Parts: sequence; C-alpha cells; structure tokens
Amino acid sequence: MASRNELRIDQGALRSVLTGPQSEAVKLIRKAQRQTINSAKMKSPVDTGALRNSHRAGQITVSGSKVTAEVTAVQDYALAVHEGRAAMIIRPKRAKVLSWVGPNGRVFARSVRSPARRGRPWLLNGMKDAAGALGFEVTGGA
Repeated sequence: MASRNELRIDQGALRSVLTGPQSEAVKLIRKAQRQTINSAKMKSPVDTGALRNSHRAGQITVSGSKVTAEVTAVQDYALAVHEGRAAMIIRPKRAKVLSWVGPNGRVFARSVRSPARRGRPWLLNGMKDAAGALGFEVTGGA
C-alpha cells in the first residue's frame, strides 16, 4: 500500500528565517560589510589618514528576499578620489588673485589649471575582495 505525505511550507515563516533581522542571510551580509570596510581601509589612498578613517557601516535593509548593506566613506572629497574628476581651472572667490608660498617665495596667480585626476576605486576593489572571499559576485561598478 502506498502512502501519501504532504509538505506545506509557511511562506511567512520561511521568509522570516531567511531574511529576518537575525537570519543567516543578514549575518552573512553583515560579515561582508565588515570585511569590505576592513579591506577598503587597507586599500584607501593615504595622505593625512582622514579618508582611511572616514569609512562607515550603513544600515542593512531587507526587502522581500533581497538583503542590502551600505558602506560609505564620509570624507567630503572621497567621491572625487574614488571616481576621479575632470580637469578644472581654479579662480579666486573673494580676492583678485590666488596666493601661496612656493619653494622660491610667495606666488601670485589669477588662475591655476588643475589636471584631471584618474579615479582610484579602493572601495569597489575592497568590496570585490570581501565579496569574493565569501562567495558573492559583485556586479556593476567600474
């Protein structure tokens, strides 16, 4: 005689187990977030150390079956360093000329050309390293 068994899955309970605040998915994303910050700090360009110290872990959000985490560098020039910037001309805002002390004494100029800067995507590279170590694949970015 054949027996028949039926398995019913409570979708709400399953979703809670997979994506709840203490779920394995959220724990894994939190680990990836921490490793991304650590890797980004190691890879970030250092002049004064302010950029390296500006990395912050943002919130982790769960939307349906999607779990996302934020990592930011809050220094005001972080985006320009990460993505690069176009060449620009610097002009004085309040005075008629720019002034600074150069190697041969004080220098005056009406404007200064600043060359384009190539991006140094340390945060994206740090994320790729951390994600790859945990079995994730990073899509998008440069």
